[in-house]
Amino acid sequence: MRMTIGTFLANQGVKIEQTVYREEEADTLSYPIMAGNFWRWDKQGDAWREFAVTEMYEKILADEKKNREYLENTENIQICGDILAGFRQQTDAHTYRDVIKEVRKRKKELEEQKKVLDESCQIKAARTCFQMETPLSGKVIIYKDMLYLTSYRQLTCFLEKIPLTKLPEIENTPFLCTSLFCLQAARQRAKGENQPLGMEGGPCLFGHDEVIMEVIHDTGEHFYFDYSDPKNYEMNNSQKGDEEGFAAHVAAYGSQIVRISFRQKKKNLTIDEFKSLLYVFVFADALRAKAIIPIPDMSYRKYLSAVCRGIRPEVAVKAQEEFKELIFGITDQYLDCIAGLQKRYPQLPVEVLHERNEDLCRRFYEARKVYLDSASALRNLTAHPCKQEAVLDYITMPALPFYLWGLKEVIQIDCLSEADSFRKCRKLHGKSFHLHGIFYPEKVCRDGEHTMFSAQNSWKEYIDR
Repeated sequence: MRMTIGTFLANQGVKIEQTVYREEEADTLSYPIMAGNFWRWDKQGDAWREFAVTEMYEKILADEKKNREYLENTENIQICGDILAGFRQQTDAHTYRDVIKEVRKRKKELEEQKKVLDESCQIKAARTCFQMETPLSGKVIIYKDMLYLTSYRQLTCFLEKIPLTKLPEIENTPFLCTSLFCLQAARQRAKGENQPLGMEGGPCLFGHDEVIMEVIHDTGEHFYFDYSDPKNYEMNNSQKGDEEGFAAHVAAYGSQIVRISFRQKKKNLTIDEFKSLLYVFVFADALRAKAIIPIPDMSYRKYLSAVCRGIRPEVAVKAQEEFKELIFGITDQYLDCIAGLQKRYPQLPVEVLHERNEDLCRRFYEARKVYLDSASALRNLTAHPCKQEAVLDYITMPALPFYLWGLKEVIQIDCLSEADSFRKCRKLHGKSFHLHGIFYPEKVCRDGEHTMFSAQNSWKEYIDR
């Protein structure tokens, strides 16, 4: 599902000028977001107060509520509440049944009156601040009941001057986050404990139509699968390749497979993949965080290894060796890009987790083991058994700053498609550490229908070498 802030609010029957999004740039309001139908328009704690537009409005609203009528109403509600609380402590309260009934009735009347007074004060504040005759809505756009939609401009206001970069469109990019108030509190807690914030984020290794698998049977038949979308591939010339995908194909015809080979179509990092690295540096530098970027080559290899259990050992070994060589070459593209970014941010400590960093991988696996020992931790991870080990990596990688450095305040800065891993990581670790989230939408490519990850290769936008 493709949406924008502007179209979403219009579909809700809400005027933008009545919301906290009223001061966003037109490019932000029209920025396309591909994220399924998981949005709602509602209140989420104090999220609406995390927008710069509410600061003056709240001050004027507080002044409006200092009028005599409002203060008397508030005081009388409190008096009724105190009387009722006193009766609840009496052992013979039943003898005052009629009095209690009258006090409750009066309290309810006062509360209804307060609603009218509140709306009147809100309208006066809106009139003063925005020259409009309706209150500013306290609602925000919420994604999957855990993140709310904001913007890069709001983040720079709230998080004390995160510097704007020269990357095109970042100023107008919508962002989603958990709570900036909580993030501010996290910074203070980390400072009090003389620790930096931890930060984790980074790319997937490659997307759709970038690595193609060719499966050859002993009959001479050839079947093709997209590694990142293995249900089907347009080059298949037999119904066998169109049924349930690569894993199911191997499960059904494993004994007939004599070769699995790979063709790489990935030219370089896409713009989105570059941004996934850059944003870690930008935010870690601004927040003085200690950051780690996982390059999940080991996770991609775990999936292939699991699927290949269903074929002849000599075929499996050869396929895994070929894939290893290909995938390490892709990892090197990321490592080269990270090396370039580290030259731009020489003062910033950033570590990189990948399969050839054996010491870091060992520490990662050892540290997470205690959280995976429980059978309940592994329940409902994925409907695909072959993907379980890879999924375990994805839902534990956000905890890397906690595992490796013992940092209790961690921020995941990632694309929106990683929001589920964020949620599962939080659930898995409970109160062991605090995981906060800042997410950005994936770029919609030139076809207007797919993200850079899911588009056909011809539509992807690669960075210059």
